[in-house]
This record gives sequence, structure tokens and C-alpha cells, in this order.
Amino acid sequence: MATAYIEINDSGIIQAIDGGLIDTSPAFAVLDNDRLILGQEARENARLLPRWTNNRFWHQLSRDPISNATHNIRHHADLAFAHLESMWNGLSKRADKVIIGVPDIYDQSQLGLLLGMANEAKIPVAGLVNSALVSVARQANQSSILHLDISLHRITLTEFQLTNELKIVNAVTLSETGLFTLWDRWANVVAQQFIHASRFDPMHEAHSEQLLFDLLPKWITRNNRNTTFNMDISGVIRSIHIPEDQLIQVCQSIYPKIVQSVQSIDCSKLYISHRFQGFPGLEAALKTIPKLDIHRLTSTSSMEAVHHHHDDIISKDGGISHVTSLSLNAYTGLSTKKPIATHLLYKHQACAIGDSISAFRFGDEGIQAIIEGTTEGATFTISNEAGALRLNAISNDLKLNGQSTEPSTILSVGDQISIGLQTTTLIVVS
Repeated sequence: MATAYIEINDSGIIQAIDGGLIDTSPAFAVLDNDRLILGQEARENARLLPRWTNNRFWHQLSRDPISNATHNIRHHADLAFAHLESMWNGLSKRADKVIIGVPDIYDQSQLGLLLGMANEAKIPVAGLVNSALVSVARQANQSSILHLDISLHRITLTEFQLTNELKIVNAVTLSETGLFTLWDRWANVVAQQFIHASRFDPMHEAHSEQLLFDLLPKWITRNNRNTTFNMDISGVIRSIHIPEDQLIQVCQSIYPKIVQSVQSIDCSKLYISHRFQGFPGLEAALKTIPKLDIHRLTSTSSMEAVHHHHDDIISKDGGISHVTSLSLNAYTGLSTKKPIATHLLYKHQACAIGDSISAFRFGDEGIQAIIEGTTEGATFTISNEAGALRLNAISNDLKLNGQSTEPSTILSVGDQISIGLQTTTLIVVS
């Protein structure tokens, strides 16, 4: 059978099999009478059923009693166990072993508790690996690099060195403000704009409040293209324009900490987690750091690396070790890539892909390149990053191989990019 990967980040726990995404499940729990609701369903009911909610059980994983304990839920470990077991139930028929990606913040007692829960749930754990490590494993190409990540309640910065192996040097918590707090602040900005413009208060009723919090995360992810917020309330579309400076103001307490911490480390390359996608003003703040090369990771970066590093993460003797470094041999093997596409083929027309960032649009005469240095009117861009091509969708209607695209995705020869009935294929012209 196959190997599953479960990555513990409470904003959305990744579940993958052999490098392919199966699902993500946010660490929310809602108790509705005797029914325990978990994951996405819980997040979508947190404002509708506010009597008993919890989203800190992975963040504060322990057996310490919690203040709102019940007969069946005594501590955060009880909730984490129920969540872990429910995710494994969705994977168990397709995988016979599991690798778990764990955050920097977990200490030895928490790792032991996690393995104990997995054993109790009869989950065949074959390896533990640092999730930041595998997030950068396939892209690391400099001696000193940084990884910036965010979860529901924390922002972390991890420092790596690449010599004969890729290893963690240090990991620090930059802020106890995470996505959960930021979503709440951004929701208040949106609500205040609605009240100011139309006296409509989405926070006034549980239904509209829940809808606001359901829509907000994806809207933030895409806000660099659209700062108009739309809500469908009983068939009535309500829209409001949100000035970007108001969204940036929400982050004014954390951006200086991030910039200061990155700048204090002698490092020229920073990898930013996909969980920061769309954060207003973040990249502009980081670009104030001289000679810093900023690279955005995709949501598939870690799962793809775990799939390729499978044999290096799983112990040969059947034991379970916590992997915090990867050998140079494994790194070199991962870097052996298929041929890199050089052109986009549309019918009989081949359009060259540039050496840095190329912008394209679909026009009446097929695929067209846009003058370098601008993306105005573009449907998508392709960036060449150390020999890997990355698709960045500008149009929300863009599809890759017939499927909706992630905000940023690695491309291979033969991939097909389409919008409507127009399709272009990546090819190699030697």
C-alpha cells in the first residue's frame, strides 16, 4: 500500500498520500450537547454553536486539565486524539503507514504524547519529521536559509544550514499572534466598513457572523487581486471595498518583529509558508531588508518532499526517530529533476518561457507573452526558480490539467494550462 503524511499545523492539518493532497482539517472542536464536531465542520459551526468551542488542543498539546472540561473531554490531549483518529479513519483504507510532520514548538514530552495517541488509535506511525525541514527540503540551495511559518496561535522562524546535510540550527517563536487573532481583527475591519457604508452589521446575527468568518480566510489569500468583500445574505449580495491600508494596520504589531528577526540573522534567502499567502503588506515589509531573496512555498511543498525523502525519514530498524536533518545524498537525489519546459505550445504556436518571470495571457491569436517587467492584463505568470518552473495564477478561472489551481504551483513538462476552451501545453524545445 501507500504512505500517508499528516502535518500538524492547527490552521489546517495536511493529509496526503504518496505526495498527493487528500484533505486539510483545521483544529477546531465544537461540543453540541453530546456530539463532538471536529475539523472543518467545527470551524463552520464555531459562531453558530458558541457554547463550547476549542481551537488550542494541538497548540497546547498536554494532559493538563482544561477549564471547560467535561466527563469525556478532560484535557487537550482528548480532543487531539479524537481529531487524529478521525483523520486516520479517512486515510486507513488507502495507506498502511504514516509519517507525521511536527512543528518546531513540540518538546520531547509532546512528541511522546503524540506517539502514544497514535498507538492508542492504532495508527502505524513509521516516522516523525520536522515540518519546517521538509517544507524547504526540495528548494534549499544556499548554505544558510530561513523558514517563516504561521499557525492559529503562533508565528515561527526556523534557521537552517546546508553543508553535507540540511539541518535545523535554531527555531524561535516570533509572536503569539497567529491566524485566529488576525482573522478576528480582519473580520472587525470588514464589519466596521459595512456598518459605515450601509449600517449592515454582519456581527449582529450568528448566521452572518459565521458566513463572514467562513469567507474571510480565502478572501485574505486573494486580497492582492481584489479588496472588495462580498456576502450573500439570503440571496442579497452585499459588497464593500476594504482599503488595503486598513488590512495592513491589523498586522502592524507583528511585521516589525518579523523584519527585525529576519534582519538579525546573517542569511540571504527566506522561504515563506503558503499559510501567509495574500497577507497584505508582508512582502513589501520584508523587501526593506537589503539583498534578501524571498521565496514563497506552495501548500504541496512539504508533502512532495516527504514522498521523495520517504526512505530517509523511516528508520531501517523499525524504530521511530524524530528527523531534524536530511543528508546531502537525499537532497541531491531530490534535486534531480525532469527536463524543464522551455515553451508553451498553443495549437502550432510555441511561446518561449523566460529565465526569470514571464507573464502570459490568452488572446484571440492564442497564447501571448507580455513585455517583461509588467503583469498588467496577464492571465498567469511563470517564474523560473533555480531550474523549477512555478505557475502563479492571476485569473481565478485558470485551470491546471483540468483542475482549479493553487495560488502557486510547480510545473512539469506536459502540464496543460487552460482558461475556458483555450489550452496551452508545456513543452521542451531543444
